[in-house]
Amino acid sequence: MQPRFIIFLLLLNSVAITDAADNVAEINWEADESLSDTDSDTSNDAAVYTSDMSAIASFNPTADLSPVRNKRSLQEPDGSPGKRIKHHLADMDSDSDPDDYRVHQAVQCTKLLPKLTPKRRRVHAIAVGKKLKLNLEPLFRPISSNTPMPVVRESIHEHGRASALLSRTPNVRSVISSLADSVASSPACVINTPHIFEGDEKGGCHVWQPESIRNAIEESTTGVGYGLAKSETMPQEKKSSVFPRQLSDGELFVLFNQKQQQMISNPCCCIRWNNRVLFWPTEDHNYCIEMYMNDIQIKSAFPIFSFVTIDATNLDASVCIVNTQDCQLYKTGHEIVQIIHTSLKENQDRFRYQFDNGEHQVIVDVAPYLHVHEQLLIEAGIYIQIPASCVDQSLLPALKRTPAPTTAD
Repeated sequence: MQPRFIIFLLLLNSVAITDAADNVAEINWEADESLSDTDSDTSNDAAVYTSDMSAIASFNPTADLSPVRNKRSLQEPDGSPGKRIKHHLADMDSDSDPDDYRVHQAVQCTKLLPKLTPKRRRVHAIAVGKKLKLNLEPLFRPISSNTPMPVVRESIHEHGRASALLSRTPNVRSVISSLADSVASSPACVINTPHIFEGDEKGGCHVWQPESIRNAIEESTTGVGYGLAKSETMPQEKKSSVFPRQLSDGELFVLFNQKQQQMISNPCCCIRWNNRVLFWPTEDHNYCIEMYMNDIQIKSAFPIFSFVTIDATNLDASVCIVNTQDCQLYKTGHEIVQIIHTSLKENQDRFRYQFDNGEHQVIVDVAPYLHVHEQLLIEAGIYIQIPASCVDQSLLPALKRTPAPTTAD
C-alpha cells in the first residue's frame, strides 16, 4: 500500500474520532441540563426572542466589560448555534461576575435559541435560567402581609431587576421550574414592578405620586384616580388609572404577590379572558383590578375607574355609571344597552370579559364611547357587566363559558 494513501486514511480516522467526541460531549451536556418541560412552542418564537432580548431594563449589556474579563473576548464565537450557546454559558460560571456581564452572555444565548430545534431550544433555555439563578433569586423570596414593610420596599427594587431580566428570557415557565427546587419551595411571583410603580415607555405609573409628577383629572368616590402620569422613567406624559391614595407601593406589592399565589392554587379566583385577569381586592367589591399576564408574569396591574352591574330585570331604572366628587353620570339600563351596542360596533376590543355565574355575563368598557360622544374625561376603565342575553349576539366574540370567581378576595 502506498505511503501517501496510508497517511490519508490516518488523517481521515482522526477527524472522524474528533467529530464523534464533540457530538458525545454535546449530547451529554444536554442530558445534564434537561428537565421536564410541558411548555408548548409558540409560532412567533424567533420574532419575540430576537426583538425582546436586544435590551434589558435596569442593565447595560453593551457596557465596556474588558476590565472584568480581559482574557475572554465578548465577540461572538464560531461554530454551530448549540456550541456557541455552550461557550456563553461556560463564560457565566462565576457567580461573582457583575450583572451586566452575565446579562450580556444571557442575551447572546437567547439570540441563538430560535436557530435550534424546539426540543434543544427548551433545554438551552433552562440552562440559561440556571446560570442566572443568582440574578433571579429575588423572585422566589416569600412576601406576605406579615413581611416588615422595609423588607418589602427593598424587595420591590430587587424584584424589578430580576423580573425585567426574566421577562425577556424565553420559556419563562421552564426557567422558573428549573429553579424552584433549588431556590425555594414556593412558586415564583414575577411582577413587572418598574412599569406598574414607576412607568416606562409603554405607560404604567399606577401609584399616586407627588403633585409635581402626577396631575389628577378625576378621582372616583372609591378612591381610584385617573390622571396624567409623568415620571423620570416615562419618555412622555400618558393618561393612567391610579390606585387609591392610601395604598403604598409596598402594600400593592404584597397584594399582587398574594393574588398571584392564589391564582396558582385556585385559577377560578378571578375572571379571565385571553391574557387579562379581573379581580376584586376586598370583600366589599369597592373597586376591581385588572392585570395583564404573560404566562406567569404580571406585566401590568391597574385599578378600573368604575365598575357597574346591570340588572336585566329592571332596565328602566337609572344607574350611576360614573361617580366622582364633581360628576355623577346616570343612564337607564336601556340607554346602557344602546351604548354597549354602539361601542362594540365602533371597536370590538371594548369587549373585555365573559363568565358564567348561573347566567351568562359579559363585561364591556364604555369609557371610550363616553369620552368621544359625551366629552367625559375618562378614556378607559368604565366597565359594565350585563347579561349576554341583553346584548346583540352578533356583536360578541365566539362565546366560551368560563366560571365566575369563586372568592371575592
